[in-house]
Amino acid sequence: MNLSNNDGNTEEQRSWAGYLTGIPVLVQKLNNKKTYECTLLNISKSGFLVRSEKKKFDIIIGDEIFILIDPHLFMIENKNIIKISSTCTRLEKNEFYLGGKFINLTSDLKKDIEKIVKCFKDLSEYEI
Repeated sequence: MNLSNNDGNTEEQRSWAGYLTGIPVLVQKLNNKKTYECTLLNISKSGFLVRSEKKKFDIIIGDEIFILIDPHLFMIENKNIIKISSTCTRLEKNEFYLGGKFINLTSDLKKDIEKIVKCFKDLSEYEI
């Protein structure tokens, strides 16, 4: 796929636009096996915002949660999954949005988050 070529290939452009708005992640409440399939809407060095794709969150503000990210989506090798501890800081149940603040970050997790933030920023700045 040549993303820099603007030759009018709308199928290619739609595919890239879908990728920009569709970075999949999972959210899981601490001590609960139930996961929520979500789309990553924003991420920073200190937290994140996701939208649930199928069901409302059974989570309240202050709950400890995990955000689970596929490292290969962000070119991070030698890991099967990135699991980041967080605290729920924002919840809009009617709109399926959840925000969290990262907690208990190790130096390795901080490096991974920095890579993800950079990739996410680069993707967000790409204009179709």
